[in-house]
Amino acid sequence: MTVTESVWTLWDRLTRLSEHLLDDIGSRPHHDDDTWYVARDIEAALVQQLLSPGVEPHIVVGEAGHGKSTLLWSLQRTLTRLGRTPLLLSATWLQPGTDGIRNASLDDVVSAVVSRPDSILLLDTTDLLLHSPAARHNVIDLVETLSRAHVPVVMTTRPLEGQSLPTNLGHKISLGPYSSKSELPAAITALTDEFVDLDSVRPAHPVAAIQSARARGALVEDVCTSPLFLRLLFSLSAPYFPHLELDVTGLYNLFWCRRIVSDHRTGADLPPDDADDLSATTGLLAIALLALGTPEPPVDVLIRWTAQVADSADRTHDAAVLRRHVQTLTRRGVLVTTHNRVRFLHRTFFEFTVGTSRSETLG
Repeated sequence: MTVTESVWTLWDRLTRLSEHLLDDIGSRPHHDDDTWYVARDIEAALVQQLLSPGVEPHIVVGEAGHGKSTLLWSLQRTLTRLGRTPLLLSATWLQPGTDGIRNASLDDVVSAVVSRPDSILLLDTTDLLLHSPAARHNVIDLVETLSRAHVPVVMTTRPLEGQSLPTNLGHKISLGPYSSKSELPAAITALTDEFVDLDSVRPAHPVAAIQSARARGALVEDVCTSPLFLRLLFSLSAPYFPHLELDVTGLYNLFWCRRIVSDHRTGADLPPDDADDLSATTGLLAIALLALGTPEPPVDVLIRWTAQVADSADRTHDAAVLRRHVQTLTRRGVLVTTHNRVRFLHRTFFEFTVGTSRSETLG
């Protein structure tokens, strides 16, 4: 917060950032409502706890792709309907860029949240701030400061990084893959309704078909029960019911073929693309992100660094061409651009892209 920025304008600025994030998480083609969302088993109890006075901080621990961000998205909507004032923030905004500038500081967050009655902080991808002792100390200080101010906190982290937090910092909740009895059937039904045309061939009982493939091992457990992978499977197969023999690597290879090599999206309102195979650009972008050390840099910074990576690999890319490719990959759903910052659709796909592109890109 600058000297001239009041807590009210600070709150407004963070709220605008939050609204962009909410739109990114909740945006679904052909859906203007939240019928696509599958409520998690832990959700109702968590909401009730957040409404209770003197609630301790909650740390939601889950592997990549298990739905931590969408859980916070749902909590924000539910808590707002119940008259509370939640603020959903991404930890990437609290990291300094290559120029040392960040969207917000931890002090900004404290000042803004404490200024609002009935506020609740929802902090996503906190694990990004747990990779150094200094940053980890700042996160702990943030949580403890808000606890003393009686502001409820929910933050998400991957398990490995979550182990670095003190055991007495808050109540840890495990968010796993879809549960087989309640969440998975609801997800399969919702995804079938969303992506599979009524006049296309589909199993008489979609839930039973996928659960049978899972039991046989034809469709690996990670693809069947991961909210991220299951949705990706259906979206890549649209408008048909998915082929039920695939593992995670095969799923990402399919995504690469149908979103990066070419665009196989369906829908009458999709704009025409002005580029074909963007494999080389996607690999260069991933290497540049790795070099930057941040998963969500400003667009201009990423383009500049990507051009440098291309030059070092003797693959000169004009900045204007790279910018156009970033726009195309954003339309295809490979990249997400928010508030002039850009990231891959998910950190797991970024990691996959880095792993498959480094040797090819850099020789």
